[in-house]
Amino acid sequence: MEGDSLVLTIYRSKAAATAALGKDVMERLSKAERAGWEWLATRETTTSTEYAESLKLPYRTAMNHLKRFQDLALLEKTGAGPATEYRIRRL
Repeated sequence: MEGDSLVLTIYRSKAAATAALGKDVMERLSKAERAGWEWLATRETTTSTEYAESLKLPYRTAMNHLKRFQDLALLEKTGAGPATEYRIRRL
């Protein structure tokens, strides 16, 4: 929502989702994190396990990516323990 309007953004490609982040954010992401963001941009929510399995990453690396995305305000963490989900913050 932007004010009283509903805004829907549809990316024509995964790369477009990454490019929409802006140059300053792009420069702070590694190549692997960019690939992760391209995958995340196709979803509303994910879990750490789902992210790790989909990208074939070790769990610890996946957690580092998700933490990085939170630090850059791209994701919101909801829930706790096994019920933890990561919700995409649309820019």
